[in-house]
Amino acid sequence: MARSIKEYARDWQENAEADAFWSILTNPKFYGRKWNAAAFYKTGEEEIGRLFSYMLKESIDIPNGLFLDFGCGAGRTSKALRERFTGGYGVDISPKMINLANSYVQGVSFFVNQKDSLEDFADQSIDFIYSHITLQHIPNDYQKRYINEFMRIISRGGLAVFQVPIEVFASQSIKQSFPDQIKEKLKECFPSLLALKRKYTASNGFHFDFKIEMHALPFEEVKDICDARGCVIEAHPSTNSCERDHNGKLEFYDLKKERGRLKKDNRLNRYLSCMFFVRKPAGLP
Repeated sequence: MARSIKEYARDWQENAEADAFWSILTNPKFYGRKWNAAAFYKTGEEEIGRLFSYMLKESIDIPNGLFLDFGCGAGRTSKALRERFTGGYGVDISPKMINLANSYVQGVSFFVNQKDSLEDFADQSIDFIYSHITLQHIPNDYQKRYINEFMRIISRGGLAVFQVPIEVFASQSIKQSFPDQIKEKLKECFPSLLALKRKYTASNGFHFDFKIEMHALPFEEVKDICDARGCVIEAHPSTNSCERDHNGKLEFYDLKKERGRLKKDNRLNRYLSCMFFVRKPAGLP
């Protein structure tokens, strides 16, 4: 049975309460609340700088106006986007993440969204959408609904930039053990146990079972959504977004060459990440 948005919201709230920064950038060397806030937000500046450099190099027109940072987390990239637009919004599924974003980032309107839509935004009301390392953590049905919503709310001439894995190599499912299933059931029945665990681990060496899923959405399904909305994919490079230590150092690769490289990789669960640059034509009705 498919899990509900509320269940994913619970998972990400727990992740955020345990270690918000690490659940966004899962570099092993920063595990255990070792991210420094200044260094964490600097990765957002690095990432957006690299993104804009790529768009300039590829002659992708960058609109002015309002932006939406979808899956904004603690506002890591929202902070950098705010310097480039007249205003903007950040939405996330976790209230804890939104509280952190409001604490660290000025001039952006942040709010919690725990719906499988973006109904708070009117048609063609946003000029630039950015979503990175977010869609990959939810199943295909939700991925497609949100991408369809991007196409609805983007303005004429506007640009939606979003990343999602489109293929997985050497796929292997990790089945939850029976003891872990028991732990999950206990957490559902006795939520106070989670608070006690956090209090204990905070003073006796950090350990937390983060819930972070990965889901690939085939390229053709993304294109079908864009085509149905009359939107055009202007570029679709591969990226290093699924590497755990990218830390904002966003790299763009030729998709075909990266697919070939991953086919030869002998490690399990290697995801081919794709960044889509999608334009809604100015003349679209």
